[in-house]
Amino acid sequence: MVWKRELIAAAVLSAVVALLCAFYFARFHLEWPVVGRDFVQVCVETAARRDGTPSLYPQRTPTAGLLPGLLARSLGIIDGLLVGALLSSMVVIGGVYLWARSLADARAGAAAAVLVGAFTPLAVLPRFVHFYPEVIAAMVACVALSAAAARWPGWQTALLAGLGAGAALAVDGRGLLWAVPALLVAGIGLRRWSVLLLPGVGLSHWLAGLLLPAHTPRLETQIAWFVRDLGGVPPALPLKPARFLWGHSSLADLPSTVGYLLAAQAPSAPGNAAQRAIHIDPWLPVLAIGLLAAVFVLRKAPQRVGILAVTAAPFALALYGAATGQVSPRHLAMAWPFAPVVLGIGLSATRLHPAGLCGGCLAVVIGLAAADFGGDIHQTPDVDALLAAHPDADPAAVARLEFNDPACRSALEADLAAGHPWGSRLYRRWPPVR
Repeated sequence: MVWKRELIAAAVLSAVVALLCAFYFARFHLEWPVVGRDFVQVCVETAARRDGTPSLYPQRTPTAGLLPGLLARSLGIIDGLLVGALLSSMVVIGGVYLWARSLADARAGAAAAVLVGAFTPLAVLPRFVHFYPEVIAAMVACVALSAAAARWPGWQTALLAGLGAGAALAVDGRGLLWAVPALLVAGIGLRRWSVLLLPGVGLSHWLAGLLLPAHTPRLETQIAWFVRDLGGVPPALPLKPARFLWGHSSLADLPSTVGYLLAAQAPSAPGNAAQRAIHIDPWLPVLAIGLLAAVFVLRKAPQRVGILAVTAAPFALALYGAATGQVSPRHLAMAWPFAPVVLGIGLSATRLHPAGLCGGCLAVVIGLAAADFGGDIHQTPDVDALLAAHPDADPAAVARLEFNDPACRSALEADLAAGHPWGSRLYRRWPPVR
């Protein structure tokens, strides 16, 4: 089967590009070895997943922390997060390949996978000490598998597309925005096989009901927080049973959730124009040209243009949210995955051999990184608890740390007592606290 060969190609290419991102491309963009915000909450939640204790910060979706928590049992918290981020980055790159390949050809998939490294937030995704890599991986897998199901309809692709949509729904409340268009695309493309989307979605609903605590913040609550953080006034929240939480909410309440999302208007964050000019604006003309080229490539298959538009829409919406709200690495990483797909499809018009196109794209990525196109990340990660846990840390310096949370520090010191090295086995350039 063609789609099986494509999965193998996606796996091989994703491993190569993810390792390049982790150990080469990321070094162009980072001053610290890791990227992280809200590290205290992520650290405590990873320890909870590792130890099987109750969640203290349910807004960090417990399902997104399952992989880092499992890896932390043998690797420690920091390397559990970093290895989880590396594996998630592989899923993102493989999904980008499969997404572009499903809409065009192998040239488009290969170019798109390599061009992931051109976008700074995606190039540094393996360095995130956060659950965002797992969330982004689920969203990309969701739309990529739906595009594959529409391209190669059959019972296997139907089951995989259902599982992809289920993963997006279970890993984060915002997954609803990705799962609905993905299921629409897959359902139309699969025709008589579309009923096989239901087992994956149903399994996800059942597992989410078991794994997500009932007090996990609902989607409407998260949107209200976001609007307030930007200085806006969100619409009045509906009664709690009517708010969306996958595994706990009734499907009959979905229209109410959609209405709330449409009514919520986030204001533009003050002072983000400078960051937008560095990290987003330089890419807009490139994307415009790439989109025109992609439409030209797909001109004989207009239904694929529609699939591209529908599956890219949630990411484009996330990009708009980042541009008008928080221009941060994690929000941009959530938004950019559609861009390499568009550019890869456009570049497939060159009719170059996939290997040659990959080589050309790799040279472009290295050149863009060296030229600082799209901006570097100068954000200092809030890993104060990790710095405080250093065996040789200066007590006076530790006393000045702002985010030296005792629960997080205790969990990291437990890793040291268990024989795990301080910091990470993967990345060594950690500044000590003196």
